[in-house]
Amino acid sequence: MRCRVLVFETMMSQFDFFSRWRRRPFPWLALCLIGASAMASPLMASPGDGIRLGGGNVSPSIGLELGFDTNPLRRNVDYVGTGFLDVRPALDLNYRASEFRARLSYNHLARFFLSEGFRPLSFGDDLALNGQVVLFPSRKIGFTFRDSFSSRNYLRRDELEAAADLGLLDRQYNLAEFETRYSPGSALDLFLALRYYFDLQDITAGDDPSPLKNDFGIGGRGRWKFFPRTSLIVETKYRYGRWSNLSNCTESTGCTSDLAKSPTVAQFTALAGLGGQFTDTLEANVFLGYGGLNNLESAEAENISGLAGLLGQTQVIFRPAMSHSLSASYLRSFIDAALLDYSLSNTFLLSYSGRYASRLGVDVNMGIDFRTLDSAEIDEAASREERALSGSLRLEYAFFNWLTASGSFQVSNVDAFESQTYSYGRSVFYVGVRGVY
Repeated sequence: MRCRVLVFETMMSQFDFFSRWRRRPFPWLALCLIGASAMASPLMASPGDGIRLGGGNVSPSIGLELGFDTNPLRRNVDYVGTGFLDVRPALDLNYRASEFRARLSYNHLARFFLSEGFRPLSFGDDLALNGQVVLFPSRKIGFTFRDSFSSRNYLRRDELEAAADLGLLDRQYNLAEFETRYSPGSALDLFLALRYYFDLQDITAGDDPSPLKNDFGIGGRGRWKFFPRTSLIVETKYRYGRWSNLSNCTESTGCTSDLAKSPTVAQFTALAGLGGQFTDTLEANVFLGYGGLNNLESAEAENISGLAGLLGQTQVIFRPAMSHSLSASYLRSFIDAALLDYSLSNTFLLSYSGRYASRLGVDVNMGIDFRTLDSAEIDEAASREERALSGSLRLEYAFFNWLTASGSFQVSNVDAFESQTYSYGRSVFYVGVRGVY
């Protein structure tokens, strides 16, 4: 059964919305809960203020964006660009009471490619769902449950003809976390968290099963406020995960490592540092720590490959005025990845955010990321060093409390020093409008 809309009939003729939605139960459950809440005698407010539901508020919105992507396939030669039209409905629900707080946000994306060669790759089922429930926020012992679900579509990094034949990359992941807080005094907070994460990546062609990761973790955190606005924080985490269905690593492809067939991953990190407001205009966070990541051969738990070393995170925020902020940050981190032993990143970011006359918003971001992608045990040809540059400028103007217009320009460049196959440049710009009730 196909969904057809007269205006976009030629663009949407390749869609089968219902078969895609049947594979995504999470958003339907959330929408049913929101709909049930909305039946509780809603109080309609002015546009832009949302719909009041007792102690809660529901804010529906929809955005339209028209843009152009110079290199959506991330090719290093013979760029092929395309225009696109995005439709972005969203819904936010907030509820606050003395012993209970909840928030749920739902964001959807339907993208229609305007160039003829890309139209078969249009999609209408991109979504993100985030929820949080807090119990007893002001008591000595409190509980927090968080859940984030996302289903994203990506264009394959390939020639246009091959990409159209293979379809879209489809990645679905969900992170669920349960955290307990204990506050023995006004200056000390202790946290213990359990988490579960799954990551399903449709990066294989044909009928091959897609790589799937199941990941379990536990973490502890302590926070001591030795000044009213400044804290000493210590944090440690341990996670244990397993990849499966890495079926394109076979003898026929020359990839025979036991790690590639069923890798098991163990990662430990410990960080300590200071964070908080040091003056009326200066905020800073400085953390330093150590971590290790081991890829284990599942049969004998033998360490096949891994990485260990220093980790760090630094951020400085300067606010010269109430509506303006400058930020500089550095992050060193590493993580395992599908079809890789690990990925190590050193990321530097600069950003500015400001608002003028309460109507015009300006956001500027610049970043550089030095990445080491190691894949010696799985596919040595995929190992490489990369330098990724990125920058963006976004302007937003609020005509009314419920209507805003925006424009954005984004540029990125990836230089893989030893393998130009992975190098590319890309620019994306768009203009749009969003209405909020």
